Amino acid sequence: MVATIEQMFAAARADDLPALLAVTTPNFYAYDGGRRFTAQSLMALIQKAHADGKHYEWSVTDPEVHVSCDLGWIT
Repeated sequence: MVATIEQMFAAARADDLPALLAVTTPNFYAYDGGRRFTAQSLMALIQKAHADGKHYEWSVTDPEVHVSCDLGWIT
């Protein structure tokens, strides 16, 4: 699961929506700043930030991973 998040971060750094979609499911969502984002809306937010000159360096540190049958989440 951590490797998947790292792949998501790499896709986000590269503004690569197809790469992000390749490692997420159609019902993927994430929360940031109290808002829910699909893969597409999350990438749009990141692309706008990059266009505005912002740069982010994400990493996974001290992950809390949960898996239940075919569902997983990480914080």
